[in-house]
Amino acid sequence: MRTLTWIALSTGSVVAVVFAWFYFTFRFDTPALEIHTDRWWPHVAVSPQGDLLAIGSSLPIPKYEKDYWPYIIGKGRLELRSSKNGDIVKTAEVVSAVRNVIFSPDGERVIASVADLKPTWFEGIVAESGIVIWQVNKNDPLEFIPFSGYVASLDISNDGEMMAGVIRDADSAKTQFWFGDSEGKPLSKLNEFFEQNNKRFEGYKQMPLGMLCFADEKRIALEYERDIGGHISPYVCIEFWNLETMKKVGEFEPRKGSSSRVLSASPNGEIVHVDPYHLVNMKGVKVNDSWPHGGGVQLYVGGMNADGDRVAVGGGYRFERRGSRGAIAVWSIPEWKLLETFRLGDLHSTINSIAYFPDGTRIATGSRDGTVRVWDLSP
Repeated sequence: MRTLTWIALSTGSVVAVVFAWFYFTFRFDTPALEIHTDRWWPHVAVSPQGDLLAIGSSLPIPKYEKDYWPYIIGKGRLELRSSKNGDIVKTAEVVSAVRNVIFSPDGERVIASVADLKPTWFEGIVAESGIVIWQVNKNDPLEFIPFSGYVASLDISNDGEMMAGVIRDADSAKTQFWFGDSEGKPLSKLNEFFEQNNKRFEGYKQMPLGMLCFADEKRIALEYERDIGGHISPYVCIEFWNLETMKKVGEFEPRKGSSSRVLSASPNGEIVHVDPYHLVNMKGVKVNDSWPHGGGVQLYVGGMNADGDRVAVGGGYRFERRGSRGAIAVWSIPEWKLLETFRLGDLHSTINSIAYFPDGTRIATGSRDGTVRVWDLSP
């Protein structure tokens, strides 16, 4: 009898352990809203009123649709959808893959970049690169501002009076910062200044990389790449500039690794999220000393809420030969307390875009599998 009891208890313990392992390994979270775009790599933005989602995506070329190249070249699409139920409000086809999507501060326009890398293996593909301006409440045709290279990053100032982008020439691979007014007309004084300013790096192998963000209407964070000593992985640094005085006001120490991909600023412009693990002030000084790492999750993108006391980061986990699954974490500032985690079960659901709702109660994410999800956050 004792033997049978011991066997039963032992068997029960093993079953419990196995169940717990499966639960915590394969436990996936369900979003409040899920939108399937039938495209790849959707980038998502939330309107200032919180009622609309702007989604930019691209149609993969069939021959290469199973490759995981982030800048899939195929016709792009812009969508406006209800953030409540995902219903389509309006759509527009664009010439190339959509790389960035943002709302203007007044919510009247969607500004997006379309990217064409022109790699040699995509024969016969005709595409263009530039910035698209889309009127939200009008049926006006898309305004297109062409560039000779693709727009790697795009942002608009807090007052909506200025745009900025990182333009990378497809043939020479040279990059340059670009500034324009609210209508996309070039701001010659700023453009000429930064063109000359970047010449200080000639021979030093430093150049604009892939990210920038406005801290407010006068200050901006710019990302540079430094190739120091021929390292395989470049060093990346962030410079902080006052655009009114055209003076550098700070710099974040170089670090080894690829583009930050999470560059965003707090509403008051005093804190910048420079990579998945660091927050700095506008002088480049860290404001956190013990930022928690991903714990097996590779983090790619992030964003701050409107109050500046939350950071949401997204990426992937359980990497396999054919892809990875998405993961999201929300941290408090400045306590660095983990508040929320979400895990996705779909293959290729790695997070490539993330945005807070204005009231801070939800976040929207875009995954490389073409799905946009809205997540409710705990109060």
